[in-house]
Amino acid sequence: MTGNDPDPAMTQQHRYPFELVDVWQARNGERVLVRPVHPQDTELARAFVRELSPASRYNRFHQPLNDLTPEMARWATHVDYERHFALVAEVFRDGREVEIGVARYVVTGNGEAAEVAIAVADGWQRQGVGERLLRGLVQVAARRGVRWLE
Repeated sequence: MTGNDPDPAMTQQHRYPFELVDVWQARNGERVLVRPVHPQDTELARAFVRELSPASRYNRFHQPLNDLTPEMARWATHVDYERHFALVAEVFRDGREVEIGVARYVVTGNGEAAEVAIAVADGWQRQGVGERLLRGLVQVAARRGVRWLE
């Protein structure tokens, strides 16, 4: 979380944007599901962060961190799909979802700018996951009136 965290009043849920669910092929040929995050992703998000290398966790959170606290996980997965939006990339292993990347924005100030954060699992870096997530985030932000991503 940052100093620009959304206030509790704006975390009210809007309709889940099913139209943004997509299947995409990574550079390694694997099919990846890209979709908006939803509240049921809390444990998926925590497992993703735990599996990141210490360097990747630090690059994402700018502090040493081994796991998301329950409050951080709730914040990360309970978005309003307008001012706080996140896309996750996942694959399926042994019949279960495995998050391999996440990108989010949080609108700041007057609504024309948003802070962006992206993390990709270490084993999936250089497979186009971050690029695909950022492209999707840019498209959603533009439709929501966000003009700058920082």
